[in-house]
Amino acid sequence: LKQYNFPIVWTQHCCWAFTGHCANFDYIGCTKWKTLCHNCELTREYPASYFIDNSRQNYLKKKALFTSVENMQIVAVSRWMESLIGESFLNKFPVRTIYNGVDTESFKPTTNDIREKYQINDKFLILGVAANWSERKGLYDFIRLNRYIDKKDTAIMLVGLTKTQIRALPEGIIGVGSVLDQNVLSKYFSAADVFFNPTHQEAFGLTNIEALSCG
Repeated sequence: LKQYNFPIVWTQHCCWAFTGHCANFDYIGCTKWKTLCHNCELTREYPASYFIDNSRQNYLKKKALFTSVENMQIVAVSRWMESLIGESFLNKFPVRTIYNGVDTESFKPTTNDIREKYQINDKFLILGVAANWSERKGLYDFIRLNRYIDKKDTAIMLVGLTKTQIRALPEGIIGVGSVLDQNVLSKYFSAADVFFNPTHQEAFGLTNIEALSCG
């Protein structure tokens, strides 16, 4: 890209471009990325490295390579992401925020039989949705929440779990596997009384606006 000097637009959906390893650091309060990554506490997080910590070398390589491109516009998907880029080595480039969007023809209030299917017709339904559930996405926050709800009149439903995660769920939480069809997913959003997203860090979580779009 440097050689051909094409105009480049690079959209940042996570923090990977300006760290030595991780895509998300805010939830552990790490600030090494502002100066020089080293002794990374998240080597086992995506993209996982179980035995080697190359965060320092990767940081220096990224900084040298990415800042060598002259004709580049950075796009952030949220004001929060824009603020982080402004504190990183990518701050030499102009940054503009363009928010994530969803297809409102797919994500809209939708008639469905979700409550009948899971036999929760009259219960207050709390919904959580994620592509990959983990501690960072708030899975264990939902499990803790489940201890406090009255299960006679309230239910929790989590969409996007693996089969192993579903088997490990405590009583009171309904586990649903991956739902890739947007029209089907809109039915789950529409069936819920409230959407709860306890994620510990997101650039701009699409599930938030998908839920809003479904009412």
